Amino acid sequence: MVLKFILISLLVIFVLSRVGGFLFRTLFWVLGARVVEKQMRQQQRPRRAEGDVRVENNATQSRQSPKKGGDYIDIDYEEVK
Repeated sequence: MVLKFILISLLVIFVLSRVGGFLFRTLFWVLGARVVEKQMRQQQRPRRAEGDVRVENNATQSRQSPKKGGDYIDIDYEEVK
């Protein structure tokens, strides 16, 4: 009875390790293919010439902050006792 339990347990562990190993390798193969594809897409983007300047204006950021660089508010504080 105990020997039968041990043999069945070893068989289940063996099968799960084989199936788990297969799934693990397949998962990393798929993820690796995605990473390679992403790198290929990034390399295919046209590179800008050296010294080429690109300025992106985000109008939403300027609306969030009403203050411009150098502006400040001068406040006099009174000591409260």
